Amino acid sequence: MSHLVIISFEQLFSYCYYVTLLQWVEPREIIPKHAPHLGSVLRTLCSTKIIRAENAQHQGTQLKLMLTLLGNQKAVFKPQW
Repeated sequence: MSHLVIISFEQLFSYCYYVTLLQWVEPREIIPKHAPHLGSVLRTLCSTKIIRAENAQHQGTQLKLMLTLLGNQKAVFKPQW
């Protein structure tokens, strides 16, 4: 038996750029020197719905939030003061 999963265009668009981000990550960098889709990735991150926000660390003094985005992607947010 197969299951049909229906997703919105926004979820599909967000997922495609999330896959791009995963391909960029290296041990010493998260954005490659040549990143032609960087603008699109940043726009997607800025407009993706936040499903959940929680404290990312339980020690230290700097604020870090673990955000769960639409599509169950995770992102760490650290404000610059």
